[in-house]
Amino acid sequence: MATNMNHPKHPERICWGCEKLCSVTALECRETRAMHPAELFGDNWDAEPPVYFSIAPVCAETADVRPPRL
Repeated sequence: MATNMNHPKHPERICWGCEKLCSVTALECRETRAMHPAELFGDNWDAEPPVYFSIAPVCAETADVRPPRL
């Protein structure tokens, strides 16, 4: 089992889809493996919240989702 869940040595060996943390060869709750955030966003995924995690404001008049102003 991984001792450091934020930065595991081999995240590709475990399914990160639920709390079971199944081995890739014996998945219990899904058909495909869920990737660790380090595999998706890089090793510094938890350093600072990136822009793509921000929530866009919603316009009350039209109920449109508008992109955040930078």
